[in-house]
Amino acid sequence: MTSGTFRIVQFIRSVLRPLGVERATFIRPLYHRFKKSLKHSTAEVDGFFLHLDRNDSLDLSLTPDYEVFERNLVKRWVREGDTVLDIGAHIGLFTLVMAREVGPKGRVFSFEPCPESHHLLAENIRTNGLANVTLVEAAVGEESGWTTLFLNPLNSGDHRTHPTSQSGESVRVETIRLDDFEPLKGVPIDFIKMDVQGSEWEALKGMSGLLETNPGVRIFFEFWPSGLREAGADPLEVLLWLRRRDFRLFHLHEEDESIRRIQDGDEEGWIERLLTEFGAHSQRHTNLLAVGTSGRDPF
Repeated sequence: MTSGTFRIVQFIRSVLRPLGVERATFIRPLYHRFKKSLKHSTAEVDGFFLHLDRNDSLDLSLTPDYEVFERNLVKRWVREGDTVLDIGAHIGLFTLVMAREVGPKGRVFSFEPCPESHHLLAENIRTNGLANVTLVEAAVGEESGWTTLFLNPLNSGDHRTHPTSQSGESVRVETIRLDDFEPLKGVPIDFIKMDVQGSEWEALKGMSGLLETNPGVRIFFEFWPSGLREAGADPLEVLLWLRRRDFRLFHLHEEDESIRRIQDGDEEGWIERLLTEFGAHSQRHTNLLAVGTSGRDPF
């Protein structure tokens, strides 16, 4: 991509993102159609060669610094020999980063339910020659079984297990309760990255036993109040559930690349301030880190 095109994309994003309209129904089709016209089918990011979905809103082929703050944090937190989980792996950018960090003595379990995204995920693992990744074509939820995955035709990173106004076709996918997942039985888990479009609550409830037996685990997850509510969850209850299990909570500020602890007892006030900051544009989201009782602080 030329530097001129990159500057155009960055300018458009700088205008739309503060307004919270990148996800707005009325502008999404136009915005994604514009981006699709510029995208490539492959990209080189962070030293990895990636096959992309051109129907996707993922900006890997347009913005070289895509989620660079988050990627750099993961590189700091994940260590050689760790066992990590990538829940909602999509096409595998974070799976690749974490697989490189854990090295040959570590292991990445990568969960992705969408068949098309899982195909690209597997292709990206093969292309980059990584032998320390276990791929699981399934969603992570409260119970093991099967569910309907509602597909977003504009954004393959926004498929959900509940219908929305953007939903198109749907597919049946397997769901896994991590507490019942045999390959993880007795395996120490060091780090979990989770981005499942509002279904984080179901995933957490299905791994309560795993979290209890891994007091040092750290969970890096997207916190999207609107998405959680659309999935039938209470955003405050998600945080209080973690606090009742003695997790320390940290807010990751992409704007100034800072990490701030959410003080004990201030979860409700923090959410109110967060929603006030986001204003009426409830589609905005942020990232949090939950650190177990014996886990290392992120600083």
